[in-house]
Amino acid sequence: MRPSSVLFVTSSGGHWVQASKLLAGLLDYEVDIATVDETAVSGVTYRRFYKIPDFNRDTPLKMILGVPAIVHCVLSSDATHVISTGAAPGLLALACARMVGKRTMWIDSIANTERLSVSGKIAKVIAHKTLTQWENVAEVTGASYEGRLL
Repeated sequence: MRPSSVLFVTSSGGHWVQASKLLAGLLDYEVDIATVDETAVSGVTYRRFYKIPDFNRDTPLKMILGVPAIVHCVLSSDATHVISTGAAPGLLALACARMVGKRTMWIDSIANTERLSVSGKIAKVIAHKTLTQWENVAEVTGASYEGRLL
């Protein structure tokens, strides 16, 4: 199913860097972006921007407090597909998107050369498609490998 629009949800740092490189391949789509740092999106073409809180597994209270923002961006975006390069905010967005019938994809970090990230392992259960950028990781985890994306 070809997406008509995409919501990209990602944390900052390397997750955002990888997402921004992938966005160059989505020029034919309407793209909404949800990330933790609004300054990161300068120079990137997008339709809508959603600022989301930064949290991780070590900050469960921040995660709980971040749920409304994640739910808001997933429900407010009319994107048919939700993609994330990580980490926890993206994983939560994929779970929310899946519950409301949107197609979902997790792209595990290129840095994970030997195994899926903790979030990637969870995404494998939640997302419609989980991609790894390493063939050897796909062989041992069951994630999909479709060549290097970055």
